[in-house]
Amino acid sequence: MITKILLIISIFAPAASFAQQSAAVMNRPSVTGGTATLYALDPLSRTICLNDGKPGGVFQGNQVRNRCSDIDFNAYNPGSFTVGVEGGRLGVIIDLGTADTLMRKYGYQETVGKGQGFASLRLKDGKIVILKDYQAGTVQELQEGALLLGEAKSGAKAAVEVGHIYLVRLTDRHDKQFSLMAKLIVIDYRPRESVTIRWEPL
Repeated sequence: MITKILLIISIFAPAASFAQQSAAVMNRPSVTGGTATLYALDPLSRTICLNDGKPGGVFQGNQVRNRCSDIDFNAYNPGSFTVGVEGGRLGVIIDLGTADTLMRKYGYQETVGKGQGFASLRLKDGKIVILKDYQAGTVQELQEGALLLGEAKSGAKAAVEVGHIYLVRLTDRHDKQFSLMAKLIVIDYRPRESVTIRWEPL
């Protein structure tokens, strides 16, 4: 049975100190986003690099080598996304629920397609914010933001769920200034086979 999902990826690049971004090294993706499919049985494209949206693995010298694996699908944890899986990388992944869940929880109005809440998610003044009033263009603090900006760990995971929105943050134990954050939408999900996502950097 084929299950449809909407998972949203978009990238934040906060500083080592979230409240003092001007003093930090900003980790900006080299592309403006797009779509990508992660295949559970493909040794290269079971992961994605959030810097360029390409598969995280490569064939080199008749071997499979890691290039840049920011998010893994299904290999480390079946039916799940796993972050913080390469080198010294540590990760946090937060499941925010569906667009409807966020709309009810935070009390804002959506437009057709229910993408305004997702589009509004961003880092602002050291906090993660979400839409408050679409017409006024105002935002409010996301309660789950404290978890996202909290302690990261190796192999953080979250089950892939239909229609759920996720936030991701990556740090590096060897590079204290490295920090990369993302918001994600899943377009299509075939359990144990593949997941297609659309992502864009902020």
